[in-house]
Amino acid sequence: MPNNSPKGEIVKVKFPVVVDSGRCPTCDADVNQYIRAAEKGEIALPTCCPHCGQPFAEGIKKRVWRCGKCNGVVLNFGEQRYCTHCRGELVYPKEAGYEELLAKMEKESAQATKEVK
Repeated sequence: MPNNSPKGEIVKVKFPVVVDSGRCPTCDADVNQYIRAAEKGEIALPTCCPHCGQPFAEGIKKRVWRCGKCNGVVLNFGEQRYCTHCRGELVYPKEAGYEELLAKMEKESAQATKEVK
């Protein structure tokens, strides 16, 4: 299926979730032991559910966006077009205001490019 992607693949970006009940919202697995171990400094807080792989978000400033195919971190959400790990083309989820935000970012980028020239 040709789509101008390096490997001809389109993959979705997974939304991170917030764990507020000690359970993964996706698979309902108990993650309290990992949270307690992280609070004690024994381990780093997991960025994904150890059971189902769902990415976790730790507050607004620490959201982790991951590729839906290889689970690699998406470094520049909204700007990055291809996964740096599997090279699949990234398609971002539709949410309220996303199209307007993306259009604004593209306009600012084009304007900055004009100013540099």
